[in-house]
Amino acid sequence: MGAGTVVVRFVRDDDEDPIPGAGEIETVRTHIEAQRPVTAELFMPLTVAKPVAYVISDLQPDTAEIRAAIIAELRDMHVRDAIPGGTLLVSHMREAISIAAGENDHVLVAPAGNVTCLPGELATFGGVTWA
Repeated sequence: MGAGTVVVRFVRDDDEDPIPGAGEIETVRTHIEAQRPVTAELFMPLTVAKPVAYVISDLQPDTAEIRAAIIAELRDMHVRDAIPGGTLLVSHMREAISIAAGENDHVLVAPAGNVTCLPGELATFGGVTWA
């Protein structure tokens, strides 16, 4: 890819699964093709999910409500911070857990560090294991 090429990737921020399906990609492609200059070449590579699985231990207090609040905060963090080919910072993961309503303390066992995606990968919420 070089001069005259345009790469378009998109996600669905408000959906449970932010990765668009083939039909959605084709709808966007059709719209862009109708608008683009004839000299521009369009590429729409697939975005690939990179699920981030969390392991949290020693949650204080450990209640169903606080667990649900943590999951909601982690999901929100993914929407705010995850970009294709980007890095999801472990400090932001810890912050998301800490700001959950009612959470007093926890240990983030995994991931142990930043999660870096390759070009075309998007860090997605992969669930929480409570240890």
